[in-house]
Amino acid sequence: MQSLQVLFHLMHRDASVDCRRKALEVLDIILTNIIENPSESKYRRVNITSLRWTSCVAPAFNLFNLIEWLVKIGFEHDTENSILLFKSNDLDYIKNVLKELRILLRVHTPTVALTPENNDERNQEGRKFLPLLRFLVGLTDGSDLENDAITQDLTDSRVYLTDEVWENVKDTLRLTALYTECEKEDEMKHDPVRMFQPQFPLNKSIVWESLLQIVRRLTFSRVEEDLAVIDAERASMEEINAKDISSDEIYLRDTARKRVAERHKRAFSHRDENSAKIHAEVRLVGTRLIADIASCIEQIAALEGVEGIVRKDRLEAQKLLEKFNKDGDIEYLHLLKDEWTKQLESTKEKHGKQFVYL
Repeated sequence: MQSLQVLFHLMHRDASVDCRRKALEVLDIILTNIIENPSESKYRRVNITSLRWTSCVAPAFNLFNLIEWLVKIGFEHDTENSILLFKSNDLDYIKNVLKELRILLRVHTPTVALTPENNDERNQEGRKFLPLLRFLVGLTDGSDLENDAITQDLTDSRVYLTDEVWENVKDTLRLTALYTECEKEDEMKHDPVRMFQPQFPLNKSIVWESLLQIVRRLTFSRVEEDLAVIDAERASMEEINAKDISSDEIYLRDTARKRVAERHKRAFSHRDENSAKIHAEVRLVGTRLIADIASCIEQIAALEGVEGIVRKDRLEAQKLLEKFNKDGDIEYLHLLKDEWTKQLESTKEKHGKQFVYL
């Protein structure tokens, strides 16, 4: 299930289920054509500036990392001509990749109509899912929960769920729904809950266990829809709270981030003048920041109507990656991401767009 997990994490979480489905369908066609026509050179060639790629694949995936993954499974990236060429002859491996891709595609595809009994059961479970999520993230006090055991377990203390933990929560719920589908086909080899178990306060453990039980009976699309609702409600709440943040609190927050960045930087042991030995976790954070920066550049270019946007954001990402590999300066990436994020929001406001579909 390695390819399935990689593809899952490469997809943009803010892209709709339908958007991701279209992207997966394009990748399915590409790999299927290679397998069914191994001697045809035209099927081994993918133009990443084509309309199909830019309108279907680009909006759903982090392109920088997706292309890196495609290179790992046998493609060669011709940056000069913006083309991917399949060079490998290991079709058995590609068949396994395609099998896992189709599992992911299946959960993103609308299912056939449910029987009335199953539909009623899912609706009942679905009505419990959102209230539990709202309590988990601190949007409600739990007074609207139906489970007496949960209600009795509530305390007056409120725990702030960080963005990082919330992303972990969402991925765990998504993976649970995804692997439930795999389990139906006897394709499940790992337990996503053990692999991605978030750490929560004990007073909310009952809520978490209830969520895991419910999510196994919901469709993947339903889970995505409800998570999107919570994201919107959290964003609205953060906007309200942001108005009450004092300048001292902002200073303390920024100072703390700088201290963490400096600590990480001091931990690097330089092997030579041109490279730094970077801790694996710090490297992962740095890579994600670079990918986010590249995504901002790509979206801004799309809004402004600049040509060659795919190459521009990839070149900038490559430069940042080379710099990061040399100096390990993660604070610089944090600051740069903040700058590009502000510029993206300003550009969206300028063009009256809330979302950018590339």
